[in-house]
Amino acid sequence: KNIPVRLMMNPIKMITFVTIFAILSSLAMWAGEKKPLMPADLYNMNKVSDPQVSPDGRWVVYVIAVPNLKENTFKSNIWLIPVSGGQAKQLTASGNNHSPRWFPNSKRLAFISSRNGAGNIYMIDLDGGEARQLTKSKTSLWSPIVSKTGNHILCASRVMPEAKKNPENWNILEKAGNE
Repeated sequence: KNIPVRLMMNPIKMITFVTIFAILSSLAMWAGEKKPLMPADLYNMNKVSDPQVSPDGRWVVYVIAVPNLKENTFKSNIWLIPVSGGQAKQLTASGNNHSPRWFPNSKRLAFISSRNGAGNIYMIDLDGGEARQLTKSKTSLWSPIVSKTGNHILCASRVMPEAKKNPENWNILEKAGNE
């Protein structure tokens, strides 16, 4: 069978394309203005990050963080777009979502959300429906990795809740991370 050239695109090139496209799209709104780009202008731009190509090569999932100057925060949500082009679809809406990672079947995503307090692992099916909370950690989790079988998810957590009370524990962890 002949596979269209656009589907054979190298995943690295696709990630680079999505990132560059997002940056240029953000800059385009200032193209008509005759003023210099200021730090506040950069802060006001939506940030696109963490593009992940699905295992079957058909999709790219990524995070868009929208700034809120008054609250000095960002609201980040997860989006999905076909590699072949087309309409992007917003998968999450709570504003506290990041680190999307594919399951091997390309039909589910694991991600981190702090919608209920600390960052925990959630899972969402691309077929639709609400995201399901998989963990109930008291400390925020980071950097999820889905196993090749999809049966396990590995993640990081900085400290145990009781260690937060002792600032010395933070110093020990920082030193250990620098070794």
